[in-house]
Amino acid sequence: MVREFGLEIEGFDPVLAYEVKGKEQGPCLVIISGVHGAEYVGPRALMTFVEKIKNEDLDFNGRLLIIPVLNESGFYGGLKQVVAEDGLNLNRIFPANGSTKAHLIAKEVQEKLYPQADFLLDIHGGDINEELEPLVFFPAYAEDGQKNMIDKVMTNLSTTYLVPSQAKNGLYSYANSLGIPSLLLERGGMGLWTDEEADLVILNIFQTMKALGMISFDVKNGKPKMIKDPVYLSSPSRGVWYPKFKAGEFFDKGEVLGVLKDLRGDMIEKFEASYDGLILYQNIGLGVCEGDHLIAYGKIS
Repeated sequence: MVREFGLEIEGFDPVLAYEVKGKEQGPCLVIISGVHGAEYVGPRALMTFVEKIKNEDLDFNGRLLIIPVLNESGFYGGLKQVVAEDGLNLNRIFPANGSTKAHLIAKEVQEKLYPQADFLLDIHGGDINEELEPLVFFPAYAEDGQKNMIDKVMTNLSTTYLVPSQAKNGLYSYANSLGIPSLLLERGGMGLWTDEEADLVILNIFQTMKALGMISFDVKNGKPKMIKDPVYLSSPSRGVWYPKFKAGEFFDKGEVLGVLKDLRGDMIEKFEASYDGLILYQNIGLGVCEGDHLIAYGKIS
């Protein structure tokens, strides 16, 4: 049975959430999407997933906690990265210690969802200025039982790449720093969505549930490739950005990955590859600000 409830955000409308209980005891899987407003594949997938559960008798053990859209104002406004009410990137403020809406949402996640989670899946997609390969970020610092559970899940996911991360200030990464096994799934890009991509996210959810022992029926597993030594390039200033490759394309060491110029066409910086590798995701916006992500690349392990 699906139970609808809300995450209470003081001074604002509650965030829509669902609880689904299985037929037997088992792990609690927390699934969240819509942290960034214009990343639509995840919300589309979770809305479809909830409807699927309502209309079909899903035979599983354990419990699901599902939030299709965590950042509703960003979602309805089609905003790049931020919460409308305070202009903050919700995925960059964990642990939350402020009083604006983004902090209040993050506190609810920390206080209400983290304690219940045996595993957490945070679903993202390329924002309106990003193109990417389907990939999963995982905590490179996880150890022992936490690492074993993460490895068991992510190696069965039908994404293209697995990317190690040292980050600890995002929704999934802060959960990992507290010992909660968590992954960040990326599908989609450029503020677009398709039913096919949403269906692939749903497949990833079932693959996660299978790996956690929550379902017994057969699920087709993926064979993602491991990435090592990822490099993240950011803009040193505002400027006009010209990437030279597309997400998923391979390049050779020393090749120019992109150039940053000013409005007059004068060169600000040229970015060259430090090794043979491939583009994981990149900014495709023509205009960029200081500190904006430009390219993430890596090499297959």
